[in-house]
Amino acid sequence: MKRVFWRFAALPVVTVIVSAAAAPAQLPPPLPAPPKELVLDQPCPAVAKTGTDSEEGGLIPLKVGLTLTRIWNIDDKDPDRESLTQVTAIDPVSVMTTTTGPSAINRRIATWTRRVCRADMRNAYLYQPSALTTDPDVVGGSTLFSLSTRAWRELDQQGRTRHRLIRLVAHWQGASEQLDIDREGVLADVQRGTMPVIVNDRLVDLPVLKASAKMLDKMVHVAILNDAHFPLVLDYNWPEIGYRLRYTKISYPSNAIERALTKDKRVDIYGIYFDFAQDVPRNESEPVLREIADLMKAHPDWTLAINGHTDNVGGATSNLALSRRRADAVRRALVERFGIDGRRFTTAGFGLSAPKATNDTIEGRAQNRRVELVRQ
Repeated sequence: MKRVFWRFAALPVVTVIVSAAAAPAQLPPPLPAPPKELVLDQPCPAVAKTGTDSEEGGLIPLKVGLTLTRIWNIDDKDPDRESLTQVTAIDPVSVMTTTTGPSAINRRIATWTRRVCRADMRNAYLYQPSALTTDPDVVGGSTLFSLSTRAWRELDQQGRTRHRLIRLVAHWQGASEQLDIDREGVLADVQRGTMPVIVNDRLVDLPVLKASAKMLDKMVHVAILNDAHFPLVLDYNWPEIGYRLRYTKISYPSNAIERALTKDKRVDIYGIYFDFAQDVPRNESEPVLREIADLMKAHPDWTLAINGHTDNVGGATSNLALSRRRADAVRRALVERFGIDGRRFTTAGFGLSAPKATNDTIEGRAQNRRVELVRQ
């Protein structure tokens, strides 16, 4: 008899075989009963507007174009892989998101959408941060990229809150067990601190609540943005299992690029995204490309140098060529898609020669991969 237990997308499948001739192996503990609050593929319920619903009121505003960059790798030898979650629409009852990222199995880029109910962003204890392309449009009863306001408030005021990590099986419809990850604990041991994150092209220390929970007899460590409006889970670290989700870059439409070019005449852009070793801007780059095009239209006397920079993954020669191609791709997008006169741009690539931070960490490499704009 053979049973297969799936763990996480970034981990190997664990297969346990039991036969009559061999001593029984120790099996993982059974999954608990499915959460009663989990409601799949149903419309989001109506909610009353509250003071924490303001899209512009939070430290990180919940608005269309908000893009969260999550970096993961299989092991120390695997290059950093970026998964991007972007808010594409907001209505009174839900937030629509699109996520693109490489598969942990074959590295191919996959795309999936999810509608997060505002009611769940207020009250849910279930947390499903990773997803499959087969997931339903709505995973009611759970949050995607944040704790609920209720859970944040309990952490902030009482020092503890319920927490349940879940993930649906690949073919959840008709499955005898709809979840292949279902672990519950209590987030506690709250500490207040900060966490460095690139936000709209600047490295900032965001205020966080740090808490831990014991699940599977192993500790999970979580850093949550300390903000009732939008308590983003910035770091979710289960080191003994080898599972970690962390946001290294956050971008959203603003006038930050225009301010920097007006005052300092240069700005590093992190909201233009490329697949690993590729030179075609990903679809999530659209808000920032449009922002650059709009300010060029608003300032017809401006000319810009577009400079590409990389981290040190790969050789110096290949990174230099890649940075030049990426700078050219940004120029081409601004000219061909937004109608900006190409004579207003020059392009150059500097490869790994001008790092902003160390290349020894994921966060440092994320700072070094950038497009620099310089006003001439």
